[in-house]
Amino acid sequence: MSADDERYVKGSLCSPYSGGAYAYLDPSRAGPLHAYALGYLEAAITFGESAIRQPSDLAFYPLLHLFRHGVELALKQLSYDMARYMGADEGPTLDHRIDGLWRKLKPDLDQWIESRRYGGEAPPESSEFDDIMADLVRVEPTGFPSRYPATKEGADIQPQLSTVDF
Repeated sequence: MSADDERYVKGSLCSPYSGGAYAYLDPSRAGPLHAYALGYLEAAITFGESAIRQPSDLAFYPLLHLFRHGVELALKQLSYDMARYMGADEGPTLDHRIDGLWRKLKPDLDQWIESRRYGGEAPPESSEFDDIMADLVRVEPTGFPSRYPATKEGADIQPQLSTVDF
């Protein structure tokens, strides 16, 4: 391979499929946010496994952002699915706060869980996720702390932590 073969070719970034590696981009197949939510969560898992093998201070915020954004999008997709299941004509919410998304979703999710039959098994309880949501909200409530060290107005928004386990 010559040096010219390794140079960037204008227009090649995210170009239509040409026979190499590809991604099937049809978000409508399972809901408007399905591919996005699963993609962020899968990226967080893959990146997190790599960061655990070779810990890096620089990996924390990108990993937190991937995970948090995946959770946000999954909550939005689930809210959308619950609204459709309950007969409401409602699109995904525009709220970015995980605590608000969870509070909105939880009653509908509880109602749906209660209506299911689990063949003698106890149905899952949404309360099992309350602590997970609270922990995530504690370090990343809005989507900003994992992306920026300050608000648009310049106020510090980083968690008051000097070390974390991940």
